[in-house]
Amino acid sequence: MLVQRQNLEGRILYIEGHKESLNQARGALQSFKKHGFNKIKLRQGITPSTLDRLSFDFPVLKNSRLDSFRKNTKKFLTKLSCLHNTLLFCTEVLEKNKPMLSAEHDCICEKSFEQIEVTDFCFLNYDTAFDYTCLNKKKFKKYKNCSRAGINLFPKDYPLTYKYKTIYEGAVLTPGLAGYILTPTGARKILNAVSKNGLEQCDLLINSDVLKLEYIYPSICTYNPNNLKTSHGF
Repeated sequence: MLVQRQNLEGRILYIEGHKESLNQARGALQSFKKHGFNKIKLRQGITPSTLDRLSFDFPVLKNSRLDSFRKNTKKFLTKLSCLHNTLLFCTEVLEKNKPMLSAEHDCICEKSFEQIEVTDFCFLNYDTAFDYTCLNKKKFKKYKNCSRAGINLFPKDYPLTYKYKTIYEGAVLTPGLAGYILTPTGARKILNAVSKNGLEQCDLLINSDVLKLEYIYPSICTYNPNNLKTSHGF
């Protein structure tokens, strides 16, 4: 599906009542607008205090990462809230029937594009993730990035894969969900996956078994170096 920057709507999530989150989100918004993404807006994210579990009332996928947090109520509800933010975004993309952009408060836009072709999902932080996420660990240092300019498929030998004993075991994962573009076909696949298989942590639910994972290279986004670690509970 053709994605045009000038028409691309989207959201930057922040946590209400969390001063650092709001400040980072405002900086992120400014960076996107600087590069011509003028229809991106701040959006208050769902948190454990505002979570409505009935809005996506599906069972948790057995043996999944989300399932592993059941004994830690605070962390479980935090991860579930993050998932609901993603699923709510999927419903918005379907309702508007057009591609949309989602970014977290620590996602900083550095470049732009006029138009790109996205099938389901396009990650915006692919090569910058090596500096700011778990891909910076020693065991990933030998991975060679063989990207070509433009839109690429996540390679089958990508060093992040799903490790839990579920239907998704072995699938390729993205290094988080800092910034991405989602199309209606991708949104439908994600919602179908939770309906069929159950709920999973959002950055593990979005995997190569569920939808076609693509990325833009060079990355147009990087990360705020101050990681607030809000996904761990707050």
